[in-house]
Order: sequence, then structure tokens, then C-alpha cells
Amino acid sequence: MRSLALGVYACARTRVCVVDYPDLSLRWHCDAFHEGDGLRHACVVAACGQFDSTQPTLSTCPPLQSNAPRTDSTDRVLPSLALYEFRTNSIHFFPPSLRTHLSFPSLKSGMEKSSRSSSSESLSNSNSQQGISHLSQEAAKVKLIRDAIRAEDKRLRAAYPFPLGEHWQSAVGLFIYVAAWAAWGLATHAWWHGSLSMPALMVINALAISLLHEMEHDLIHELYFKRSPWVQHVMFAGIWLIKSNASPWWRKYYHLRHHQYSGQVNDVEERLIGLGLPWYSPKRLLVTLTPAGTLLVANDIARDDPEFSRLNLVLCNSPVIVLSTAAMLVHLVASLGGGEALVRAGLLSEGMFAMLSHRLLPALFLYNATVNFPNVLRQSCLVIISTYCHYYGDIPERDVFFQTQILDHPFLWPLQLFCFNFGATHIIHHFVTRQPFYLRQVVAFGVLPLMKAQGCRHNDMSNNFRGNRWAGGEDAVDHEEETTTLTGIKGRAGKGGNGGMGGASSTDTSPTTSDDEDGAEDHIKGA
Repeated sequence: MRSLALGVYACARTRVCVVDYPDLSLRWHCDAFHEGDGLRHACVVAACGQFDSTQPTLSTCPPLQSNAPRTDSTDRVLPSLALYEFRTNSIHFFPPSLRTHLSFPSLKSGMEKSSRSSSSESLSNSNSQQGISHLSQEAAKVKLIRDAIRAEDKRLRAAYPFPLGEHWQSAVGLFIYVAAWAAWGLATHAWWHGSLSMPALMVINALAISLLHEMEHDLIHELYFKRSPWVQHVMFAGIWLIKSNASPWWRKYYHLRHHQYSGQVNDVEERLIGLGLPWYSPKRLLVTLTPAGTLLVANDIARDDPEFSRLNLVLCNSPVIVLSTAAMLVHLVASLGGGEALVRAGLLSEGMFAMLSHRLLPALFLYNATVNFPNVLRQSCLVIISTYCHYYGDIPERDVFFQTQILDHPFLWPLQLFCFNFGATHIIHHFVTRQPFYLRQVVAFGVLPLMKAQGCRHNDMSNNFRGNRWAGGEDAVDHEEETTTLTGIKGRAGKGGNGGMGGASSTDTSPTTSDDEDGAEDHIKGA
């Protein structure tokens, strides 16, 4: 029995799309979609290939309307039709010796049906390896990995109810928050009284602020004090002051949106820190060193994402970023003898210079030494690791398998220290978001071997030098399996299901592999 397999195609910002390739010509029309469909500036067409009786029958396929006969009428499996990407000027999965003209007057219904079908598994088994389908090729692997993460989460919470149990989660979060502030305060006090050197102060304060950054991220996902929003707001305010970076309230929207569109042009959060830029770009260097550098890439993002507002970026984040940037610039000018030069040039009176030197500069020096300089160290490490972890531009939309990699090379350990092992564990967060950062570090010991064995990229060290593109990193996959460890993990995954995470059922076979917990459009808009 034969059936048409659904394929998903993007046709950027146009209503008629024509794709020509040797032995291939496609023509279709794009229906308009609303924002709620999550396919802005894109359209979907269904079509492709025939399957013999040994293949699963896809009963949800819409009827095919074709004005040209197929050139291959055999029962053999045909690869999916091509996807032409306007941004990268590339074609994915073109079938050899197939020429078809397809027209679909009602594409939206086809899209809704395709999202519930099992066609992704059929497409993943295609013999064509020329590119990446927008239906997940790795749905089975994603499900296995998610089940394993949730099972390990459930096991750890049951084995160590304190401090890993959900009942203690908010209390543990509050303890970490207070402890980080206390460490920062004690180090600052010791330095002020001459008991601690400046380098030691920068390291300790950077570590303390990195913990507060992790707390901010978990609060964005509402993992602490969900029923007490005022506590979250108070904690956000303290974090904003000490991080001297983007407003947590502004960041919340764009971080949840990052999970929805990771690696795409509208992944604002990651693009603001340089994702996708050439490694040698001055913009990338500046956004690594200072959050003020985001203004240099804001225009590029606004051109690609009409929803992104540069004015909103400035108004929401300028209060602390302007203060911290101005403080460091004044400090730099004063250290280089700029004050004396201004006096000699007659632009600054000697009395004003004396007052600034005795009152303003000491306060700025204290602020910079205890907050801004540690933040430069912390942010630079985090930005380098974060952009190293993520892929951009040539990956499928909403497919978590292609969004990140496992980054645990010893060469990067000094950087990982100031972002709480972000590179090695962030991939877990993309698969399952609703875990506090401290629990994710423990879960990593049990699930990272499985993720590597399932083909998740590992230590793709040339990622940043390729502009974070997926293509070119094919060798960064481990091929050796630790049989004993994997058997145990797979067994727990089969039993664990949701692992108490409140996520999708373990029996869910949906081919959609974007994050299924915090990625919903309604959740983002309500942030």
C-alpha cells in the first residue's frame, strides 16, 4: 500500500516559490499564516515520495494535486523533495531523477496534519544525506535522550530528597542567592581592608556573580517561588544591579524565545552576544567584552526580525549598562592621565579636577573593582562558551538535536569555571528545561555518555571559526559506546518516563523536537 509522505518546506517572504535543480523542479503557492503558527515569513508545503508496503502508511496526508506524472513509478522508497533556503542559498534533500510540479491550495491544514504525523521517522530513514529536513531526522534519539534525562532526574530526586527534592527547590535557590551575595560582600570587605589582592577579588566576585547569573536563568524559567512573584522580582532586581547587564525582565521574553527559535535569525538573545558572526569580527570582540557592544549588532538583528525593537533594547537595559560602561570609561581615562590633560587644555578647572579626584574617582574605582571588572571576566568566559555551544543559520527550526553541542574539552575548563560548567551541560537544558542548574550538573554524569553515543556533537572546537554553522563539524561525534553505562541509562529511561518533570508523556511520538516544556508561543508571549 502506498501513501504520500509529508515534507515541510520553507519559502521565505514570498507567496510563490520556484526551486530548480538538475532533474528537479518544484513550484508551489504559499498560504498566509498568522503569528500564532510560529512560522513568520515562512510557508509550508506538503508533498513527496512514495513508500512501498514495507513502510509505515501515513493516513494523515492531504490529497496530492499534481499536474505532472512521476518519473519513478516503482515501489522503492524515494527521498524527500528539496528544501530551498533563501538565507543560505542551499538545497537540502533533493531527490535524484525526480521531476514534479506540485500545487497545494490549502497548506495550513497540511501543516497541522504533518505536525502530528510520524513522517519524520520515514524521512530520517531516507538514503539521501545531502542536508537537513525540517522534520526531525532524530526524533527517536531526542525522545530517548529526554526520557533518560527525566528518569535520571527522578532517580536523583528520590535518592536525595534533600537538597534535590522539589519540595526544597525554592529554599535551596534562596540559600544559593544569599550565599553568593555573602561571598561577594566578604571578598569586597577583605579587599577594601587590604587582606585580599585585586586578582583574587576579581576571581571570587566573578564566581559569586556567575552563581547569581544561574539563579537569574532559573528564575526566568520560574523554578523558584513560582507562587510568590514578588520574591522573584526582588531577586531579579538584585541580580540586575550586580550583573550590570540586560534587565532580567527584558531578558525573560527573549530567553524563552531563544528556546523557541534557537539558531535561527530571530534568536535575539544569542545573536546579541555574537552568535553567527565571524570569529575575527570586531563586533564579536566587543560584545564579548561589554554588554554595550550589543548596539553594534542590533541593526543586523532588526533587519532580520521585525519584532525586535532597538528602542526597547536601549530603554529597558540602559540604566545599569550606561552606568557601568561610563564608570569603566572614566576610570580608563583617569588612569591614562586624561584628567590632567583636560586641565592643561582648559576644559576642566583645577578645583573641579581636585573634587572629582577625591570624591568621584574613589567611588568609581570601588564600583569597578568589585562589580564591573569581575563582570568583564565572567561575561567574556560565558559569551565565548555560549557561542561555542550553539549552532546557527543552517540548522532545522525547532529541532533540539541540532541546536547545541557538548563542550567539555580541558582547554576550556578555565572558562567553564566562570559560567558554572555551562558548555558541558547546556545541551541538557535544551532537551529538558525545567531543572535547576545545580541538579543539571549532577544529572549530567548519568546522561552525557548516552547523548554522546546517540550522536550529539562533542567538542566541535572549530564551531566558532565557522561562524557557528553546523556544516563542517561532522567529525565531532563520538562513535564508541560505553555499553554498561548506556544499558543502565536506557533501562532507567524506559522505566522513568517523565521523571517528575512535568513534561511530555514518555509515549509521545510527535516528530516535533523543539523544547516541549517552555517553548510554547503562549508561554513566551505571557512572559
